[in-house]
Amino acid sequence: MSKVLPFSQRFQVKHPRAGEATHFVEQILNAMEIDFRKVEYCYRLMDLNKKAIEEGKLDEQTICHFFSKLNKEITAIKNHTIRAGHRWKPEEKFSARVWSAKPYSSPQIIFAPERTVQKTYPFIIKDANYYVNNSGPLTVPQLEVIAKNDGLNVDDLECWFNVPAFDGQVICWNDLIEY
Repeated sequence: MSKVLPFSQRFQVKHPRAGEATHFVEQILNAMEIDFRKVEYCYRLMDLNKKAIEEGKLDEQTICHFFSKLNKEITAIKNHTIRAGHRWKPEEKFSARVWSAKPYSSPQIIFAPERTVQKTYPFIIKDANYYVNNSGPLTVPQLEVIAKNDGLNVDDLECWFNVPAFDGQVICWNDLIEY
């Protein structure tokens, strides 16, 4: 059984870009080489969410609305996500999801087939420095690579993790990522 891995469609309330689209879904689909630009993807969404539709948790109109809101112009990719804690391991399966409406109080939409975690790396923020894989503080170019692979720029990444300390991990679905 796979673990649920939800993604935000909008920047958080405390982020300077609060409410703006993150385009994480489009970037993840690009990274997974799933063509979401054609109507066939909408049918694939229906199939991925068949159980929730049958149980009355989601309806086809909600799925079609989600599909219609995807920005078909996005070509960037998101190769990983960063999460607090250390509960993910390579070879674990995950189900990529987003909330169908208000986060934490609406059904989730599965937007990609189940995937396997390829790699994980420790990710720590301490004293305004960023660390990955127990290395020394990241340089700006290194942080740019991590931000890009996470579907963000450095400013957005720093604002997303605007905390004095953070202990988590990078969860990669692309086996080519090396930190």
